[in-house]
Formats: sequence, structure tokens, C-alpha cells
Amino acid sequence: NQLEWDEFLIFYQRMQRHITDTAQGPVLAMTHDLLQEQQHALKAEQGKQEALLAVAQAQGNAAEVESTAKLVERLKEEYENKTAQLKQAMEAKRRRQKQFLEKRLQDRQKGRGTKLDDDDEDLAM
Repeated sequence: NQLEWDEFLIFYQRMQRHITDTAQGPVLAMTHDLLQEQQHALKAEQGKQEALLAVAQAQGNAAEVESTAKLVERLKEEYENKTAQLKQAMEAKRRRQKQFLEKRLQDRQKGRGTKLDDDDEDLAM
């Protein structure tokens, strides 16, 4: 089990009181130095944990950004494909209408009249 910072401070203060009540000078100094080293080690470990947490969050955000970018790219490709299909369909429709109108003009010039048969009506639409 690892102590949290607040728990460590409480433990440290109680330990200091106990040591000062029971210890002699040289033992007290040595124990104080050991506790100071442990306190610095704990601070260093907390710094490492915070850095690792920041890196993990950055990696998580990077993965999320990457997946979003892939989704945007896929949607863009789908949009471009649908746009191309629509453009082809519109061009085909215009081509059929143009052919219908050209045929109708030729028929008028030949004097055949303007009567439409079923196929011509479909092309006119």
C-alpha cells in the first residue's frame, strides 16, 4: 500500500513527535534525515506519476483525434463518391434531354410532327 500525501504528512508528524519524545540527539538526527529522504522520494514519485498520467491522457487524446481524423477522411471520401455519382447522373439526364430535343427538332424539320411516343416522354422527364 502506498500512502497518499496527506496520510504521509500525518504519519510523518506523529513519527517526529514520537521520536522527539523517546530518542536521543544522534538517533534523532539520523531518523530526521531518513524521513527527509523518504519525503523527497515520495515527492519525486508523485511527480513521476503526474507525468505518466499526463502522457497517458495525451496518448488517449491523440488516439481520439486520430480516430476522428480517420472518420472525417472516410466521410469526405463518401461525400466525394456520392457527388461524383450525382454529377454523372445529372450529366446523363442532360444528355438524354438534349438527345430528345435534337430528335424532336429533326422530326419537326422532316415534317413528321411533334407526336411523342412512350420512350420520348420518358426522355423528356
